[in-house]
Amino acid sequence: MVQIRLSLIVSCYNIENYIGLCLDSLLKQDISYDQYEIICINDCSTDNTRKIIQSYINLYKNLKVIDHEQNRKLGATRNTGRFAAKGEYIWFIDGDDTIQTNVLKKILSICEREQLDELFFNHDRINESNIFIEKDTTFTTTTVCSGLDYVHKYFPNQLSRLSIVWNHVYRTEYLKINDFRSPEINMGEDGPFAWRTLLNAKRVMSISDSCYVYRCNDFSMTTVFKNKPSNVKMFEKCFASQKETALLYRDFRSRDSLIAEDLKNNIKWAVNSFRPILLDIYTLDEANFFYYYCKAHSETVVPLIEYLNKGNLGYVKSLNTRYLDFFTWRTKEKLKLKIKNIIYKNDNS
Repeated sequence: MVQIRLSLIVSCYNIENYIGLCLDSLLKQDISYDQYEIICINDCSTDNTRKIIQSYINLYKNLKVIDHEQNRKLGATRNTGRFAAKGEYIWFIDGDDTIQTNVLKKILSICEREQLDELFFNHDRINESNIFIEKDTTFTTTTVCSGLDYVHKYFPNQLSRLSIVWNHVYRTEYLKINDFRSPEINMGEDGPFAWRTLLNAKRVMSISDSCYVYRCNDFSMTTVFKNKPSNVKMFEKCFASQKETALLYRDFRSRDSLIAEDLKNNIKWAVNSFRPILLDIYTLDEANFFYYYCKAHSETVVPLIEYLNKGNLGYVKSLNTRYLDFFTWRTKEKLKLKIKNIIYKNDNS
């Protein structure tokens, strides 16, 4: 029986327009099908995603699907895939993206030869019409070192550039022995998982090759957050994910002060990023909903108060008092923004 060398974990939710392209790219590789498996995690899609996956399963024996009984979000699909994986290595892939043709042989050869816990690589960006936009150049080809040494040598004070899960391959046993799990949310789940796994890895390296193809579209989580995220997604990005990062920060305060400071700065940025959306983009009704959602989950928000800017403390404090305090805080802060914008326009006219 041939040993499965790699498990490709594909997160799937309502991606009927993309899942075929994704699976085609995973099948156009330079190792035999019996050496790798493709596991699609269907997170209760309501479109034809499941039907399309099944049509591929009927043709390819190395492909299977696991169906969630209820929608559990992106982080949970990765956890499900990790538990089911039989390959020596794991590559987490978003179902609306693709990978480059014939990259698996080189990736696996390097991972196996160097006995890596993680191998990083670059990616290309394409638009909705599959037209090339730009090539990422984050990673250079390096020698093997520990995750901590890798960060200090190549990305000092730049952990934010290492907050993606799909641009590297993991050793499966490394993830399982340490029971590394992704936060079961849709926004901000990458960072805590990517940082914890990297900072604890013993053998890490990167190559300059572009192996992944990231699709920039209006439905991607990153685009949604930049424009107008739902209340739940904004809560996940600003607070739920940072609860996990804060745990990692506390782990490293006594281990590595530079890493700890970098983690702290990332938390500060994220927990304060709700402010412009809440004040500038959300309507009053949407802001009210976000307030009550945070109030219902105050056990997540309140412990993060130490990372908030002074101007945002009033928001968190209002969660423990009454709605009128929130309304007053929001009105006051919006007025401050208007005055600041008027002054800025006058100074630049």
